[in-house]
Amino acid sequence: MLRSNIIRVCFIYAALSALAFPAAFPQCIGPMDTALRQKPKITVNLDTRNAFITNGRVKFTGIKAGLDFGKTIKFGAGYHFLQTPIYRDTLQFRVAYVALYGEYIFLKSKRWEFSLPVQLGAGNSSYEYTDNTTGLKNRINEKMIVLYEPALAAQYKFFKWLGFGMGMGYRIMLVNNKAIDEKMTSPIYVFHLKVFPGVIIRGIFGKKKEKGKK
Repeated sequence: MLRSNIIRVCFIYAALSALAFPAAFPQCIGPMDTALRQKPKITVNLDTRNAFITNGRVKFTGIKAGLDFGKTIKFGAGYHFLQTPIYRDTLQFRVAYVALYGEYIFLKSKRWEFSLPVQLGAGNSSYEYTDNTTGLKNRINEKMIVLYEPALAAQYKFFKWLGFGMGMGYRIMLVNNKAIDEKMTSPIYVFHLKVFPGVIIRGIFGKKKEKGKK
């Protein structure tokens, strides 16, 4: 069952990657096939990305969990929500969605890593207001949204345990909320420091083992 689900996700990612980067896709097939034959590792990451909504800069925050095949290809799912408050009179704009993601690392060295991340999400957007009588929060014009986010990302390692990452892409609204006049199709960009806890843990416990042997 797990293997069949992984194959389905791989097919979706391959199709999305082909749409986003048709020239690069043929060169990805061999390395992807080799990576998928390796035993995957579970990954959990916080995700922060910047974008624009109706010409205003905003931040989306989320958490992602998935599988990493040979540090070459990654698949998983995540939950994302609009962190930046946007108000229209007494109404607050709300956005939340669940997304399937895939990432292919097509070039890497001791310090550098370049990848093609892509994301397909579905959720809803709405306006939220507080009822003056009851004090309860209510939502209006809540409708489904579907979005697609292809991107190009790079990462540089300062040390084995610390790196700096950045990425640029584009959010395409396949289905937008027509009941709300907010433009969500926009460029997206990411800047972050990345800590590699696995390297730190192995360094600490590795030293303890060497002392124990002595």
